[in-house]
Amino acid sequence: MFLCTAPLIANMNHAKSSTLDTFNCNVTGYPVHAITWKNAHWPLQAECPKTYSTLRHHGMYQCFLYNDLDGGTAELKISDILK
Repeated sequence: MFLCTAPLIANMNHAKSSTLDTFNCNVTGYPVHAITWKNAHWPLQAECPKTYSTLRHHGMYQCFLYNDLDGGTAELKISDILK
C-alpha cells in the first residue's frame, strides 16, 4: 500500500466587520483529518472547520491541523491585528 502525504502547514488571516471577527485557517499539506480551534487555550466549536467567527474582539485564536503523521498550528492575537 502506498500512502501519499505532504507536511501540514497552517497560516491564518483575519477579517473584521462592524460586529464580527472572522478567522480563516489556510491549510497546505495532505491529508488533513481534523482542524480544531482554541481561544486562550480553550476549545472552540466552529461551524465550518476552516473558519471561526466570533463577537469577541480580544485574545489569541489558534487553529490546529492533524493527521496520522503530522500536525500544524497557526495563531493570531487580536492585539497584534489592531496595532
